[in-house]
Amino acid sequence: MSESDSQPEPAADAYLDSIRTHAWRHEIPDEAVPWRDTAEMILGNERKMLRWLATHWFSGLGSVVDAGCFAGRSTVCLATGLRDNARAKDCAKPIIHAYDLFRVPRDAFSRDILGSEFPVGSSFRPVFERATEAYSDLIAIHEGDLKAKRWNGSPIEILFVDVAKCWLTNQHIISEFFPHLISGQSIIIQQDYNTPYVPWVHVAMEFLAEYMAFLCDEDGSKLFLLTKPIPAELLKRNLRTEIKTDHKIALLDRAIAKWDPQSAACVAASKAMLVFMEQGMQEGLACLEPLQDGFAGVPAAAGYFRDVRSMIEFWKVGADLENDMTEKFERETG
Repeated sequence: MSESDSQPEPAADAYLDSIRTHAWRHEIPDEAVPWRDTAEMILGNERKMLRWLATHWFSGLGSVVDAGCFAGRSTVCLATGLRDNARAKDCAKPIIHAYDLFRVPRDAFSRDILGSEFPVGSSFRPVFERATEAYSDLIAIHEGDLKAKRWNGSPIEILFVDVAKCWLTNQHIISEFFPHLISGQSIIIQQDYNTPYVPWVHVAMEFLAEYMAFLCDEDGSKLFLLTKPIPAELLKRNLRTEIKTDHKIALLDRAIAKWDPQSAACVAASKAMLVFMEQGMQEGLACLEPLQDGFAGVPAAAGYFRDVRSMIEFWKVGADLENDMTEKFERETG
């Protein structure tokens, strides 16, 4: 079924205002959120959001993709919501497609979550399977490098992206999953959007902004609704190599101009990161100060610019930073 063959249920429109007003914050109690007191890659309100969307927004028209499921927190939130959704009961199973390398990365935060019994490079898939055992009928596990995976061609109703850590993976998500989104129904959750370290995400979402409607922010995530089909030629466009740096910067400037001050500050810091990665250390540092001056007094802005400056000064060469991010989050090292 193509996106043009699928139309959202009329009732879906009634939930848009609830999404924009973060209904999950007051409709879902804290005790209903798995692992609310433990460290994870996604925060408490994001977990509530995923459960709420699976309960109230999911209509049965497509699948749910959890791209970057890590130890299973996001997957369990989605599965818990589907259990409460009468429309999911008659859907073909599995509904959730969970993607991850399931290999312990080098960063200390991930290793602290998983525990010392899992050395770097070892498989933590058993952690995910234990966490999701009660929902195994709803979940298909896709282990390995996402860039080597192919989607099955069915419509996708909810796309949760927490794995776009480099240009290549971001491009694969766009070319492999976005063609199967449903106009007027599919929600894209970019979990890393509200961080300044992923200029490829900011560039891509602005490049496709004509086809999206912004819904809301929730912690690190920014939610979008697909409003009309995206032309196939745009989805095949390699944003890293086929768009010049000036065009990418213009896209970021357009995003900065339209967002609220905090989101704009995040993308502005991301712009400095992009300049560093594509033009060099001195150029990246040179654009930081004037950008930062424009967001004085904006909460979190100083932290965004400070962190980007630290990364630029530490790595010095943009390619080295990108290679490290790719290896840390995406390559099997065992």
